[in-house]
Amino acid sequence: MKKSLILVICALVALTSCKKIQNGLNVSPAEHSTGKASEILLVMDKSQWDTIYQNQVKEIIGQPQPGLNQVEPMFDVYHINPDLFKDEFTKRANIIYMELDPQSDSTTYTLEENYWIRPQTYVHIKGSDPQACVTLFQEHQQEILQKFRVTDLAKLQLIQAQNPNIALQNKVKEKFGVLLTIPKEYEIARECPDFLWIAYRTPQNDRSIIIYKSKDTDMSPAGLIRKRNIATQYIEGNTKDIYPVVVEFEGLPIVSRLNIWQKEGMQMRGLWETEADYMGGPFLYQRRGRVHFH
Repeated sequence: MKKSLILVICALVALTSCKKIQNGLNVSPAEHSTGKASEILLVMDKSQWDTIYQNQVKEIIGQPQPGLNQVEPMFDVYHINPDLFKDEFTKRANIIYMELDPQSDSTTYTLEENYWIRPQTYVHIKGSDPQACVTLFQEHQQEILQKFRVTDLAKLQLIQAQNPNIALQNKVKEKFGVLLTIPKEYEIARECPDFLWIAYRTPQNDRSIIIYKSKDTDMSPAGLIRKRNIATQYIEGNTKDIYPVVVEFEGLPIVSRLNIWQKEGMQMRGLWETEADYMGGPFLYQRRGRVHFH
């Protein structure tokens, strides 16, 4: 059976060793938040809220992940009642508290970072009218989900930074002038001028990170696809004719602008397939200036 190849984006991280005081708590980098990746703790009283409102909130949280060839939720939901929301539950990375209070004069929305622990995003929506609360959540959903994604990434970065591959990090810094946190399991699969392919191989799959430089400054979708397909020819299969390419169909890949280290960049996500073979899967690609990351 063939192993699957997963192209993943490098995790970028900046850490500090000092303690921080947040909401009266001493928080050290070793005391980071809990919970699974891509999971949201929903605190919402099941006896107070009609099922229709509970489902509306869960549908927003569980909307499909973009750029995949099958429907998968962006986040999984772990639903509890408010009486259980204490102790370990307050240490979850991503929390939404939907509070229905008949005495409330208005409907309020707050988003707090690192409220009980770090990294953490805590969203609190409170009001007396359930529809008004859900509507307010819908209005802020893009901001909320983006913050949850950032928190998830920060959580993974903290974990990976505990056992980094220092030699490989130094290699990337020397070759490309960027500092990445790279887990110790990764090793160099191929190196060429202005190109580096590092991989973490297991019997089940191969996880690859590709970094390369180019003089091509075309940031259009067509330019990004062209340059990516040239670079991935270095990732050969059993023969030189087997290598990954971008799949273009039904609105994919999805291209958007973003800031990378305070500089303008581009992000592309979608599907890849293998020339002259039957492998394929999702990818995430980011570019800042002349440095490209897969």
